[in-house]
Amino acid sequence: MVNPLWTPPRWGVQKVAVIGAGLAGTSTALALAQRGVRCDLFDPEPASGASGNAQGMLYVAPQVDPTVASRFWLQAFDLACQRYQTEPHYHPTGLLTLAETETDAQRLQRIYQALARPPEDLAWVDAEQASAILGLKVQTPGLFWPKSGWMAVRDYVLRPLPGVRRIEQSVTELLEQDDQVWVNGAGYDAAVLCNAYHAKPLLPSYLTPRPVRGQISRIEGPNARTAVCADGYLTPPDASGLSSYGASFVPKDDKTDIRADDDAFNQALMTQLLGAPLDGQPGESRASIRCASPDYLPIVGCLPQANSWVEHLAKLRVDAKWRPEHPATEFSRIAVNLGHGSRGLTSTPLCAEIIASEFCGTPIPADADLAAQVSPARFLIRALKRNQR
Repeated sequence: MVNPLWTPPRWGVQKVAVIGAGLAGTSTALALAQRGVRCDLFDPEPASGASGNAQGMLYVAPQVDPTVASRFWLQAFDLACQRYQTEPHYHPTGLLTLAETETDAQRLQRIYQALARPPEDLAWVDAEQASAILGLKVQTPGLFWPKSGWMAVRDYVLRPLPGVRRIEQSVTELLEQDDQVWVNGAGYDAAVLCNAYHAKPLLPSYLTPRPVRGQISRIEGPNARTAVCADGYLTPPDASGLSSYGASFVPKDDKTDIRADDDAFNQALMTQLLGAPLDGQPGESRASIRCASPDYLPIVGCLPQANSWVEHLAKLRVDAKWRPEHPATEFSRIAVNLGHGSRGLTSTPLCAEIIASEFCGTPIPADADLAAQVSPARFLIRALKRNQR
């Protein structure tokens, strides 16, 4: 058996500060509160970021081969489906993943065969069946995920959270000292940064989350019965009668102004997806900044004590395959739950469980190795192997 490079922490906590009240923060605070942990949830303007969108889709983009990323997203999707079924802000309308080309159709068909899921979880549909499910004419086949759907995201993140105290303040002080983390002068057993790209000034240099601008367009008119996606996506109408579609994807752009070019881009995505432009009364568009990691997997877990790790694992600089006799065990009491990109609705329930497992010593409802694959430690290890630390 090969020795691991590190073993995860198991702290045991009673009081935790969670910074950021979007999808990641509310999921983390609730997962901890359900284990009896007192949680303070800090955010000066809840639902002001990407989690303030009116609608979001629960979707997954599996691969033919069972890669780590594919396994993570599938297991995150399954847990999210399970958790959301009783959530009043969730609408389990199902979701269509449509092929865009013949080659894409062949790829989706291989995925369908490889997953071998029962029809209540996944079905292959031709263009005629897809059109009947959607209520709009489409030209291509695809996958139908019956348990998926869309969430009224802003309402969801603003809902009451039993056992969680909301504090509408900015965090101006974050200091770890001995066995305490001080947040705005108050002491906690631990803290979790869930504030997306706003966390960047508080992160160690080996973590480099990236901003990705996304503008979502809204329209009153097309009455889709289910969510549908390919390169672009469209949701069914919400309580206001508006559907969301898009979305633009602009890396390294952290501006949130509304741009006509982005709305035109989103309309072009709909034309490509449905074979015709959307027809209806435009609603108000919204732009926000997503937070993406360099490898497009979330960054979740306690931060390594970098100086101790660099000394303990220094041999990785000259031998990337080397394994220590004893794994690294030194972790900060500051954790992160970041880098969900455009799929936070899918990933945050599982990632909240990973944080809770490290703080409370409980198992996660997924493959045991997935916590290591999304740990922030992976980036410190990569920096060592590249002789960048």
